[in-house]
Amino acid sequence: MASYIVGADVGDTTTKFGLLTNKGECRDQRKIPTDKENGGNGFPPQIIVGIEERLGKHGISKNQLFSVVVGVPGCIDEYEAVVSAPNIGWGNYPFHSVLAGALHVPVSIMTRILGLRTNIGKPPEKRIRQLFL
Repeated sequence: MASYIVGADVGDTTTKFGLLTNKGECRDQRKIPTDKENGGNGFPPQIIVGIEERLGKHGISKNQLFSVVVGVPGCIDEYEAVVSAPNIGWGNYPFHSVLAGALHVPVSIMTRILGLRTNIGKPPEKRIRQLFL
């Protein structure tokens, strides 16, 4: 039975990981520097390793993982690809595909802009305007 959720908050300087039970109890947390070298291209593998380390530390298999939820400091599209995260160097990066393909669990990517998720069905200019007004 899937009974854990991993959350990751990708920031401009640090990325924080949390391992939560299905009851919302925090089992573990960790913080690593956000690697922005080479346009941030080497950082997604570090996120994958960070998630796998959190699971391994507690003897949790991926079968026990309900979902991975990641917040990014930028705009995402309807496919949860990062359209723009200039502080990290990402542009049109297929972040959801990379994580889901490596972890083989459900993954959700959310924008951290004002703590809101973008309105997927609207054109990009309306999504951005809504976030800032």
